[in-house]
Amino acid sequence: DIIDAINSIERFVGDLTPTEEDSYTREAKELYAYIGLKPESLPDTYSGIRSHIETMLNDKRLAVGDAALSLAPYILLEQASVPNALRRFMRLFALDALPDELMRQYGLRITPGERKIARRRAEDIKRALPYLPPVVRYNPQFLVAQRRQNGETIAPWQKQHPRLYWLLHASRELLPRKK
Repeated sequence: DIIDAINSIERFVGDLTPTEEDSYTREAKELYAYIGLKPESLPDTYSGIRSHIETMLNDKRLAVGDAALSLAPYILLEQASVPNALRRFMRLFALDALPDELMRQYGLRITPGERKIARRRAEDIKRALPYLPPVVRYNPQFLVAQRRQNGETIAPWQKQHPRLYWLLHASRELLPRKK
């Protein structure tokens, strides 16, 4: 949701101004129509969305249902083929981001020490991010859109398969070249 997206940006990239938060909120709420919500019924500001979610949590309109419980192992990467060390940190990041009430409903917990580790690692990522090459730092779709915006020709396969384009581009940029 909007709150998770903004929290993730602020956690791993950098702080947003209130104007940026509100702008993101207005743009993102249009996507809610795709999941059956009426965008016009939602607040236009980030603080309004936060208050709306808080109210829904408190009066139990927002709760963990059967569908959410069945998806939890995938969201928490228990069913993913991800290296264990990476899985552990991604799971901690997910748990640290969950509101306490939802964590309770899922039957999950995070210790104060794990929360501290998650927040420290997030700060490490935020500090390292500016030093990473663009091919690692940015989403594949962003790189394709950026090339298009710069007037570069984008082949149809690059638009249809941005992750494949990213992989090929990354291998050219990151792997040593033969002389």
